[in-house]
Amino acid sequence: MSQTPSYRLTPTTTNGFGLASLIAGLASFCTPFVGGLTAIILGFLGIRRSRETHTGKGMSIAGMVLGGISILSWAIFWSTILTALHLGKAVINSATVEPPRLAVEQLLRDITGNNLSGAAATSGISPDGLSTLHDQVKDLGLVQNVENTTFNNTADSDNSLQGVVTFDKGQRHYTAHVSSAAGTYRVTSLAISP
Repeated sequence: MSQTPSYRLTPTTTNGFGLASLIAGLASFCTPFVGGLTAIILGFLGIRRSRETHTGKGMSIAGMVLGGISILSWAIFWSTILTALHLGKAVINSATVEPPRLAVEQLLRDITGNNLSGAAATSGISPDGLSTLHDQVKDLGLVQNVENTTFNNTADSDNSLQGVVTFDKGQRHYTAHVSSAAGTYRVTSLAISP
């Protein structure tokens, strides 16, 4: 009779961390940041374990790479979304705030440039009110810049602004009300701080 060779089977040890890292790395594209971080941590543990089991090192590395790519992809995605939201808000604000601010700036340029008839034609302020404003700012020089610090749209056609006017010889705070009709903006009241 012939003898059958006997083989002794040794139990195979597996590297569960490596497999878990690979699965977490694949799933990390559906779970922002948490899946990627889990894949990276399990990948480090899998590489450590592979020194003992001599298995799973490739899966651990693949899981870590997928986790890193996932974290980077989600970071780029969310930063793009937040940037788009911020830019959209800035565009809306500039379209809403800029025309009333320009009306205030033009009125102040007319007043400081001694063009009270032009100021009267483009504003809703009385001639006496314009003379009073002229007397307040005549020693400050010409207007260099008008900035808004607060803007309130109290109705579709009524806007309230506060900000800072920079003149040749200093700055003053202002408060203004601007009304709009048919795309035309008229300053109806303007107060300059002393």
